[in-house]
Amino acid sequence: MKKTAIALTLLLLASLPCLCSAQTDNTFYAKQFPGVTVGQKVAAAQASCNSNTTIPCIIVIDPSLAVWQVGTMPAQCAQCSWDDYRKVPFSFDGLSLMKCAGDPTSVCLGNDAGTSFMIGTNNTIVGYNAMGNSANFAARNVAVGYLALAGLGNGVENVAIGDNAAVQMQGSDSVMIGAAAADNGPLSLQGSIYLGAYADPGTGSGGQNEIVIGGYATGNGNNTVTLGNSNTTSLYLGSMKIATVGSGAGATCGANGCYRMNSDGSFEEWGQTTTFGGANGGSFTLNFPHAFTDLSSITAIFGPANCDGGSPSYCAGNPGGSPNNVFNCFIETPSLSAPTVVFSSSNTVTAGASCYFHVNGK
Repeated sequence: MKKTAIALTLLLLASLPCLCSAQTDNTFYAKQFPGVTVGQKVAAAQASCNSNTTIPCIIVIDPSLAVWQVGTMPAQCAQCSWDDYRKVPFSFDGLSLMKCAGDPTSVCLGNDAGTSFMIGTNNTIVGYNAMGNSANFAARNVAVGYLALAGLGNGVENVAIGDNAAVQMQGSDSVMIGAAAADNGPLSLQGSIYLGAYADPGTGSGGQNEIVIGGYATGNGNNTVTLGNSNTTSLYLGSMKIATVGSGAGATCGANGCYRMNSDGSFEEWGQTTTFGGANGGSFTLNFPHAFTDLSSITAIFGPANCDGGSPSYCAGNPGGSPNNVFNCFIETPSLSAPTVVFSSSNTVTAGASCYFHVNGK
């Protein structure tokens, strides 16, 4: 009876599939194939892939092959993916993924990502050579993109997202988002923000407490906020224009218009006159936004809407009015602060008309 039970048990076990040799369909382990180099074994494994090229084929390069001669690796077949376990990090189809070397609290995704530091903690690193040359104590950083934070050093608590973002940055507590954002380095940044492709500090040495927002925008140094680049002309809050920049940069605006002082000490002023109307012309007082000191230096151009903001050529080419409501404005009695302006017309000007002015002088 006992012999019969043993025989039945052995028969049952023999009928079970051998789980130890089971593998996923169209998946092959290179070590099981003939060859004296890794390349030969991988080539033989690929030759066993299903002839239907629409079916993916996975070639597993086992850890034990790390001590074998590599030889000449074959070209990867079109349907093949190689899972290479010969080294840390694990590589899937050429993509490296690992816990960063020497740091179980950080994650590295990408070839050569975070390869140089051994002690830094709590970093998230994604992209080729991202934080690749960071020093040992870089901690609590986020680097996403090709070469992002590649030369960080011992910086902590930075965020860099974008191709070449902060590639040479040295510093801490800063945010750089955009392709090549804050790449003008090396940069000893501290507590700064750069948002936009090629948004950079104002100086090559970096910024302290500097905020720069806008593509190709360049900051103005420590403890400053810069919005927009050199082509920016206006600043809006919703649909409301709150500042004129670019040609009107540095302007002071009030009830009578805007003015700014130029580098030579002269003033540039612009705005809209009071409203007027009536038959055959008339006059009114124009209050300059800022008083001049040299009467002979004053030149004024008047024009229609959009003449304000520093565009004298537009003013000169577009006198006020319309084909059915024609008028022109010009200074009749000069003054340093409040000249008399005449509006001339051969017809009746509709009430509520106005001119825009652009004035230069000292």
